[in-house]
Amino acid sequence: MTQLALRVVHIYFDGLTLDRSHSSILSSSNFPRSIGSQEPADCRRVFKAIFERYSKLELTQINDRPVAIAGLEYRLAQAYGTHIIFGILQNHFAESLLWRRAGTEWMEPLVDATNWMLPDSNGLHVPTWSWTAYKGGISYDLPSHALFRGDSIELITFPWGPKGICVLMAPLAQIRTGCSIGKCRDDNGCEVWDIQSGRIGRIWFDARPPSRGEALTLECIPLAERILRQEPRTRSTWIEGIQGWQIRFVMFIVRSAIADLKIWHRLGVGAIESEYVTVTEKKAFVA
Repeated sequence: MTQLALRVVHIYFDGLTLDRSHSSILSSSNFPRSIGSQEPADCRRVFKAIFERYSKLELTQINDRPVAIAGLEYRLAQAYGTHIIFGILQNHFAESLLWRRAGTEWMEPLVDATNWMLPDSNGLHVPTWSWTAYKGGISYDLPSHALFRGDSIELITFPWGPKGICVLMAPLAQIRTGCSIGKCRDDNGCEVWDIQSGRIGRIWFDARPPSRGEALTLECIPLAERILRQEPRTRSTWIEGIQGWQIRFVMFIVRSAIADLKIWHRLGVGAIESEYVTVTEKKAFVA
């Protein structure tokens, strides 16, 4: 397995196309140590650019995605001085979780969320909050100056399989009653509407979205926020058409259909006006 991971990573480096600054970091003989000499913001941009590019590669066996990335994760973990599991950096936890599908194609799940305790063909339990659990490209194009809130999220690992079963435990938040899914665009997510105030947010579902007007309990985990007072609105699809000044960036989740099982799975991510997001005292366990 290790040889496969290293071979794929070398192919990836040879074919990597990034902007000039990121390309020079990867081509440096000091990589991955060269990352440590960058400014903090540049360090974050580097791992995002690498994972975005990697997610768009066509592997011969797409189910090997979490295995093939292992060598790259190891080198990046050394550079960032952190743990990386299934493409998520521990010291950039909330930021790593706010990936979304790129382009117009819906992602294809590679894991069966209904049988989350069963390993895949590689013996791994890949969680739904990892982009390696899907086929398709990703993007991290959040607006600048977002404040990430990952302190309240815990990673719990059960010792089953090569990497164990990884579950996120985080405060459960709900979108105000009366909000519903509106118009969906393949390239720009689905609008979230309040019956009185109109459009109050946007969701990017990883896979097929619900039908328009379909009843859906909108539950989520807040991961970041941004206050836009007296700031020019940046051109970002995340906040396009949202009028509120305070916005929360969240990971949307859905509870398992299995009765009495208090496990949630990832649906996607989105941006919602803060006044419509209520953090409860309950905890969500996301596998």
